[in-house]
Amino acid sequence: MKKFKEWLKSLGLITRFVLCYTPLILAVVLYIIYFSTSSIFALILGLIFSILAIFLLIIESKIRSELRNQANKEIAKQRVEYTKIIHDSEISLFTEIVGVHFESRQRYLSLCEEDDELVVIPDHTKDYPNGYAVEHIRLNKRLGYLPEDVAEELTEKYGRNTKFNATVFSITKESDNPNSDYECEIEITDVRDEEEDLW
Repeated sequence: MKKFKEWLKSLGLITRFVLCYTPLILAVVLYIIYFSTSSIFALILGLIFSILAIFLLIIESKIRSELRNQANKEIAKQRVEYTKIIHDSEISLFTEIVGVHFESRQRYLSLCEEDDELVVIPDHTKDYPNGYAVEHIRLNKRLGYLPEDVAEELTEKYGRNTKFNATVFSITKESDNPNSDYECEIEITDVRDEEEDLW
């Protein structure tokens, strides 16, 4: 029975329709022959084909139900996967940036404000194979880099070529030392979509 159902399930819709309804049509034809000729043979064949038709129609109904359930399960699975993708794209990771004491980055940091938009881009080198640079969108300047452990974590989870959106969380400087350097903490918020990528 199970193999027969699997075989019938593998057939096309039209083939299953013909297979299921042909015995019913033959049964009706044989009943007409019986009532017109009073043939016992036609009556017996009609009964056999009627039983076969009912049997096939029941199986066809079960197969339709199974296919409908499978389709619903697949849709539910896709929704779960889509939700997981959306959830995984939201990061909310706080980290300081390093390398802020080189070139003119202290001046760039002095121009930054909290919540300024940033982009974190891959910047792999021989010494830092998982390196990520932090760029300020409004200033169009590089502020520094992600710490090595943070960069390795992002690379391991999202791959080497993924870009991220981020914002300036805080810009700090020692208040009692005017000669102290600026430090910057950022929040990496989510994976950067290719459509919003201007870099």
